[in-house]
Amino acid sequence: MKKIIILNFFFYCFSLFSAVPTMEGLFRNGVNEAISGNVVIFDLLVTEQPKIQEVEEKPKENFLKLVFFQDDDKSTKVFQFQYPDSQMNDQRISHFAKVLNLTGKLKNDPNTERAVLFSILSMIGLNNSNPITYVLKKYNQDFRYNREILNGEKLALYRQYKSFISDKERNTKDSPLNPLKQEDKVRVDELVKSSIYRQTGNVKLIKRDGEFYWFIDLSRSSALFSNNNHLIKEMKILLPKGSIELDFDDYISFNGTHMVPGQIMIKDSNERLYKIKITGFNISQTNSSKIEEKYRDVQIMGASPAENSFPSSFLFL
Repeated sequence: MKKIIILNFFFYCFSLFSAVPTMEGLFRNGVNEAISGNVVIFDLLVTEQPKIQEVEEKPKENFLKLVFFQDDDKSTKVFQFQYPDSQMNDQRISHFAKVLNLTGKLKNDPNTERAVLFSILSMIGLNNSNPITYVLKKYNQDFRYNREILNGEKLALYRQYKSFISDKERNTKDSPLNPLKQEDKVRVDELVKSSIYRQTGNVKLIKRDGEFYWFIDLSRSSALFSNNNHLIKEMKILLPKGSIELDFDDYISFNGTHMVPGQIMIKDSNERLYKIKITGFNISQTNSSKIEEKYRDVQIMGASPAENSFPSSFLFL
């Protein structure tokens, strides 16, 4: 019983820092429950807004389906489809693309807008922060992964105590949490009260329009998250030429457990504005052979499959 109580105390001390989230932690979309399957499907309506000088031009609509498949080796495969209309009939597919390792592709993608968009969708759909934090690290020397800001002394104390309670002869030894010397007791008390992560000053609680938000402030990027549930609201990345800006709004749940933004507005580095509406979201479970078989014989408008046949745009893999 004592072992359980002390371990619970340690976990409580670890969780105290959740009130001051880390950069990496905010991008894990932690408000959502763990993904209950290995297939996540987005249905998207992407509308490219005309520029001011093109007001008479009709907005360009793209009807897209994205299938994220998490393989047994933890890699993420992505199948992307474009349809000619809102019916999104699998017998009438305009374009099809397949990526066998999403993180690997995005790490080496020269198109930053595409890397940001699909990293964000991976974060929203899979609770996976790896792709987007890689992009942020690339453009911001002051971005820090959790492993870079760990409180090493506190972690060492936890490991010492974990080893102590596993020792059958612990009754003959002093507990790491209760040393004999007074100066050691003071040091241990300070460690127990300290955060498991060192503060960097890049995450701040701010107030805007009467509401509190968590704000990530980096040298070339920024992001805004809601206070209570850490939903991403805004993001901006400065590039050598121009910037990428994203706004997230109208959060909804298609399955009662997973919140996604109903709308994402993106302004690219050429100041083109895109509205992405998430019109469908689904999570399921299958195996690799079935997912490969399902999309092996994709027909493009009744013709033969044409992988990687998308128009040149950051919207497409």
